[in-house]
Amino acid sequence: MKKYLALAALVLLLQGCAGANNHQTIDTGLAPAPTEKPTLPAKPTTSIDTGLAKAPIGLPNPADKYCLEVGGQVINKTTAEGVRSVCQLKDGTQKDAWEYYREQIKR
Repeated sequence: MKKYLALAALVLLLQGCAGANNHQTIDTGLAPAPTEKPTLPAKPTTSIDTGLAKAPIGLPNPADKYCLEVGGQVINKTTAEGVRSVCQLKDGTQKDAWEYYREQIKR
């Protein structure tokens, strides 16, 4: 009798561990989480020129703008630190655009 009682208890225990899939779902109005990664549309084979890429972005460099206003020419030079602007004045002298701008603004 003890064997049957132990066997019945074991069966009930295993059934409880397995659990029934009787979960109630509550509709929250939210979309369910996606189960698959979204796929991106294929890239178009032809491009449409909207002219937007040619439009200037942001504000001009104040030092470069000042150099041009006084009749100079802006020359971009690539150095180990990156690109720097040089202002070539009417008389041919070249100065760092930012240094020249700061010198002239202080006056």
